[in-house]
Amino acid sequence: MIKQICDWISNKNYSLSEAFKAIDQDFDGHISISDLHHFLVTNLNAKEIVNTKLERLHKIMDVSKSGKIFQSDFEQMFGEIQSKRAMDILSFGTSLKSGSAQSDFSGIVSWQNACIY
Repeated sequence: MIKQICDWISNKNYSLSEAFKAIDQDFDGHISISDLHHFLVTNLNAKEIVNTKLERLHKIMDVSKSGKIFQSDFEQMFGEIQSKRAMDILSFGTSLKSGSAQSDFSGIVSWQNACIY
């Protein structure tokens, strides 16, 4: 799900601040489990979301471990992922020039994806 959220942000050309505000359905300054569920169903067409996976995703995104996903948590997590993606793209371009085209998108998200899927 982390990857799908990143792709959604990218496809919408949203800043991280805009994406956070779009997911915070009730505009209370944090993303609740309810906000996250609504976003996944509405924007990512998630059919059935098992509560344990939803709770796990929420915990992963709660970088500050406060029980709530604040904008700073959201921007820290997805900012790091976007930076990692940019570095991978640059590395991939460099490896294409050198003839060894390998890209590693595992990095930051690998353990998170393993927890979600």
